[in-house]
Parts: sequence; C-alpha cells; structure tokens
Amino acid sequence: MTREELSKIVERAKCRVIGWEDARNDGHRLALSVMISTFDSSETAVLCEPSLARKSHRQADLVLIDPEIGVHVLEIKGVTLDQIEGMEAGGQLRIRYSSGIRRINPINQVKNAMFDVKDATVRAFGGDVRLPFKVLGDVSVYPSLIVDGPIWRTGILPE
Repeated sequence: MTREELSKIVERAKCRVIGWEDARNDGHRLALSVMISTFDSSETAVLCEPSLARKSHRQADLVLIDPEIGVHVLEIKGVTLDQIEGMEAGGQLRIRYSSGIRRINPINQVKNAMFDVKDATVRAFGGDVRLPFKVLGDVSVYPSLIVDGPIWRTGILPE
C-alpha cells in the first residue's frame, strides 16, 4: 500500500488516526489501513508509532484504543515468508534482511511496548485509567505473508 492510498483512507476515516505519516513501509501501511477500516468509529483512535517521552523500549508500531475492546498494541513485521530463516525458543525469529540475518522477538517487543503505553497512560491520567490493557491479546502482524489472501487470523483483524 502506498502513502497516497493510505492518505485517502485516513481522510475518509471516522476514527481518530494519529501519526499515520510515520508508517514506514507497505506492510505497516496495509496493517494501519485494515485497523482504520475495521475500527472506524468516532470513539476509536488508532495511533501509529506513538512517541512516549519516558519510553524505555522502541515505540509501538500501532496502538488501537477503543472503548469496547480496550487498548491493543500491535507489532508490524513487513517481511515475506521467505525472509524468515527460522524460529527459536520463546518466539525469537531469525529474519534475513539485506544487511544480514537478525534475531528479533516480536512477542517481547509487543509486550514491552504495551507496558510503555500503559505506564504513559497511567502517568497522563494520574492513575485513573478505566480501559482494559490486553497484554495477552496483543499480536504481531505479518501483512506481507500471503496464503490465499492476507493472514489476519489474530482474533482482532478481519479475514
């Protein structure tokens, strides 16, 4: 998905979309467009790469805030299936990039990002936070993986 295509989706959205310009690749933009299309309510907000002043880890790729389903953090991996060299214990992946193979753990990334978002929210509202933070419900999304269509079988993204 191009930046221009995403721009048109954002313009038509009823939900608040913050930071969409920071979606850095096609996979990230595709995942963001699906979030906007799926949760397009005036009470919902979708944050792309939100900056947290005191964050101790890399920021979240996408944060969905919805009064009905709570707060969800998503880690986006814009890689293809043939780039994944293997999976190790604990969810660590070996992914081949042009610069070489890197070991990453998207499960730890999304959990760390969730706690950063939760901590920043609690600080901002003085502890008065009523939305549920779904640590176990958070997912890593691989929008470039195709098997008869995109794999959105995460429980919160549509097929």
